[in-house]
Amino acid sequence: MDGSSRLGAAVRAALPRHNTWETFVVGLAASVGAGISMGFAEAASDDGSLTGRGAPWLRGTVCGLMTANRRVGPTPAYLIGDFWGPRFSP
Repeated sequence: MDGSSRLGAAVRAALPRHNTWETFVVGLAASVGAGISMGFAEAASDDGSLTGRGAPWLRGTVCGLMTANRRVGPTPAYLIGDFWGPRFSP
C-alpha cells in the first residue's frame, strides 16, 4: 500500500503504448482504489470504543478521502503531451 504500486501500474501502461491519457486513467484508478482500500482498512481496524478515535465509518471515510487525495496529486503529470520513452514490441 504505497506509491510504488500506483507508479508501477502507470509506467507499465505508458511505456508500451505511448498514450498519456491511458496512463492518466490508470494512475487515477489506482489512486481511487488505494483510497477505498485504506478507508475500509481504517474502518475495520476497531469500533472506536477502545481507542476513543470516533465512529468507524467517519474514520474510514476521512482516511479514504485523504489517501486518494494524496495519491492523485502526481497523476496529472501523466498528461504531458510529448511523452517519449523506449519502444517495446507487443
